[in-house]
Amino acid sequence: MFPDTSSDATLKQLQPYHAQLREIFSKAVKKFNQIEPTLLLPLMRWDRSRAICIWAYAMEELSLAFPPGSEVQLIEKYGTLEVHFGPNLVARLKKMSANGFTSNYATRRIREFHSADQGELFVLNWAKPLRIDIGYRLNDTSTGVEEVMVARRKSLGIMDWFYHITTPDNATSFPLAHPAAETSTEPGVRIEARQLPENQQQESTGTENE
Repeated sequence: MFPDTSSDATLKQLQPYHAQLREIFSKAVKKFNQIEPTLLLPLMRWDRSRAICIWAYAMEELSLAFPPGSEVQLIEKYGTLEVHFGPNLVARLKKMSANGFTSNYATRRIREFHSADQGELFVLNWAKPLRIDIGYRLNDTSTGVEEVMVARRKSLGIMDWFYHITTPDNATSFPLAHPAAETSTEPGVRIEARQLPENQQQESTGTENE
């Protein structure tokens, strides 16, 4: 037996927290934009500095949303907070691209995080929990959150699936097919797995906390 790592199974676990996740990112961006304009300008000039600042506010909002004793556990690890939605689902909060990827150096730890290897330990607990990214994308003016997404990768450069949390209580799922296959949810729509070119898998401008 192997664990269910599908987008539908993940959505079912995360759906009770969709509103909180959107609020975490929305409040983080709002706090960033409330910085005094003369201090905000240099932070807005560079994508990296903006992403790191918003990430820091998101970590604060995450801690407020899920304080100690909450059903959702936060574990400080490697200079960030891992979000444990029970024993079988672990998430990171990140800035995200339109196709669900995040910017990271291709370290051994990051490669292990984005792995299809789940295994099975017992009937109820997997040897390795399902690991996902929960990310945000800014709107065109960078003044608010355009969308919040949930993504799982088979490897650092291969996306398994992603879905959009479109409203606090709704989500649109975009499961991705095997690279050699195609999945169509309605006429005119084609969804494919995407693989990053090698030169994009390790982005020189990426940081761990973006």
